[in-house]
Amino acid sequence: MRTPLTRIMGTFRRARDSQSLAHNSAADAGAVVVLGGGSEIGLAIADALVSEGARTVVLAGRDPAAMRRGATALEGRARIETVVFEGRAYDTHVSSVEEAFTTAGGPVQTVILAFAVLGDTDAFEASPTLAGGAATVNFAGAVSASLASARALARQSRPGTLIVLSSTAVVRPRRANYIYAAAKAGLDFFARGLADSYRDRGVGVLIVRPGFVRTRMTDGLAARPQETTAEAVARDVVHALRSGAEVCWSPRQVRYLRIPLRFAPAWLVRRVLRER
Repeated sequence: MRTPLTRIMGTFRRARDSQSLAHNSAADAGAVVVLGGGSEIGLAIADALVSEGARTVVLAGRDPAAMRRGATALEGRARIETVVFEGRAYDTHVSSVEEAFTTAGGPVQTVILAFAVLGDTDAFEASPTLAGGAATVNFAGAVSASLASARALARQSRPGTLIVLSSTAVVRPRRANYIYAAAKAGLDFFARGLADSYRDRGVGVLIVRPGFVRTRMTDGLAARPQETTAEAVARDVVHALRSGAEVCWSPRQVRYLRIPLRFAPAWLVRRVLRER
């Protein structure tokens, strides 16, 4: 006899299996589109997906020549194409995403939302205009591009997966990056809602929350606890896609720190993270 609890658990299992199927399709022979094609994390994930079977990578960003130079590791392993994409130009996002899908020349199985502006807290506090511009790209631009991508994925006969690069910074604001973290927190919340909205349309949404990643964007910044690399994030993303996870923490162990970080007193967090 099926009890209410067994019916609820059955619903959970069906939802999990559906999400896993949507995610697993990301690693087959379909194309990969990277919005923010110069992102080292985005390129590392694309590289990992090529190793899993993807045959075409479309890099979307402001400088096609620079994106091609950054994608030398993919040469000879996948067809590389570029399209122009500007994160802050919302009115062009639909057409840019459509162009990327057309350029792929076949089904797009994965879109990686990888563009962002890290910036500097002191510079942002000195220039509210600069801070507002960065927040606009990191949140409003990402929302627009995500919706355009999810809609394009859903129209395909076999919808794929949208990978949204969030951050572990969403767990708790810190002086060092609170403007960046605030926008990422908004994006993270939005992406969870997007996942629920598009689940029935077959589109998977994987939210990636990396810790401090050592890339060109973070060059010159002091080492941080749980520091990682773009390649390590990419490996964790592939693992998450295979398992059907909806959220990927990288390094994986940082997810166990989110509760103490969220509720610890501010003075303790500052001391642990070596902030004033």
